Amino acid sequence: MDTKLTYSQAIKRLEELVAQVEDPSLPISQVLEKVKEATSLVNFCREELRRGEDQVNQILNTKSESL
Repeated sequence: MDTKLTYSQAIKRLEELVAQVEDPSLPISQVLEKVKEATSLVNFCREELRRGEDQVNQILNTKSESL
């Protein structure tokens, strides 16, 4: 996975992959490749969201401690 990939880019690519996989003429071997790529992108997005959640929690905890 490209370490410079952004969350927005990953979501856009996932949307592209879904559209491609929905094509009934796509050979199963290509479907499998696209599903594998999509799985990797979903994992990347989950990790980005988890990191963002951690940052928000850290900010909120810091703010509440200073009150």
